[in-house]
Amino acid sequence: MHANPTFDTVCIQAFSKVSASISHEIKNTMAIINENAGLLDDLVLMGGGEEGVSPERVKAAADTIARQVIRTNALMNHLNRFAHSADYDTGQESLHEILSLIVPLTVRQAAAKSLEMSAHCPEDIKIHTHLLPLHSLLYLTLRLIIDHSTDADKLTIEGDVKDGAVFVCFTAACISDSFISSFSANELQILLTKLKASISSDDNQLCLTFSGTVLR
Repeated sequence: MHANPTFDTVCIQAFSKVSASISHEIKNTMAIINENAGLLDDLVLMGGGEEGVSPERVKAAADTIARQVIRTNALMNHLNRFAHSADYDTGQESLHEILSLIVPLTVRQAAAKSLEMSAHCPEDIKIHTHLLPLHSLLYLTLRLIIDHSTDADKLTIEGDVKDGAVFVCFTAACISDSFISSFSANELQILLTKLKASISSDDNQLCLTFSGTVLR
């Protein structure tokens, strides 16, 4: 945390967390690819023996490499989408696509706590607003909730429109009055102000409501 945070430092904090998380996952995928590439080399050498090597063993190693390449490409696409949200000061994007980007970025942290996470949002909602602050706020909020959650907890994210405004609600056992108080005092307040967003809470639920232009 910064002593005197600015809008830029909070967005940089979000991008830094995303980059660190994705780079960690890519290191894991590369380690698996490297291990299976070594296995293929071993199988080639073994293939010269009298019994040879079964096609199934070769295919299993090749399939593992292919899956990790697909996974790595998906991770890079997520990072690329998040980075490009800074291309323009404001822009238009589907709320469903936003959540489809933000939620996967936190899967590793949720999995570390065996956290059951699900997201629901109609596909026809589009919002015109400051996209980088919106992405950063949703990502940092999700990370904060995950960090405060206990093992094997449940976290639900719901996005929709009410009274002409977009809202995103997070439901989890860790969201208490003390959590809401700390959230309001957090650096995220800078992003809330930028987005003209409001906070409401009720029964382990935190809702963020945004005043950007809603298109359906």
